[in-house]
Amino acid sequence: MLKAWFKKYLESRLRLTAYNGNDKKEARQHTHFVLFPPNSRFNMTVNQIMDRPEWYKGVLHNHPWFNLSIILKGGYWEKSEKEVKWYGPGSIIFRTAKQYHCIWIKDGQEAWTLFFHGPAVKKGFDFMQDGQPTTPEELGLPRGVLTQK
Repeated sequence: MLKAWFKKYLESRLRLTAYNGNDKKEARQHTHFVLFPPNSRFNMTVNQIMDRPEWYKGVLHNHPWFNLSIILKGGYWEKSEKEVKWYGPGSIIFRTAKQYHCIWIKDGQEAWTLFFHGPAVKKGFDFMQDGQPTTPEELGLPRGVLTQK
């Protein structure tokens, strides 16, 4: 009963969908805004993480705020500037706004996370590929799409 209620609640909230390519046919992540619309102060989201292209594993990014992820279901690999590590259900990951990382899941599976972020300490996300700064546009990644039912 609680699961059905929460699913209905999530469906009523704003959702940001990030896609693997400009054709916007294959989603790589749905970010459900649990508390507030997107903002730079504080938020809590539930993220559904899906398949990403193989080349994506070499693209690192950081966030404009410190953040905390809790793996609820499934799990993911996370690559940082120092290591590659597996995080399974129950894992808690804290990152500063300066920490670069990328995540991907096991083939054909999903991961669900609870994600908290604090106030923004810089303007936006930064991306890096092969140790060099890059942009989502250079990578062929379109901006996410906000929707609400």
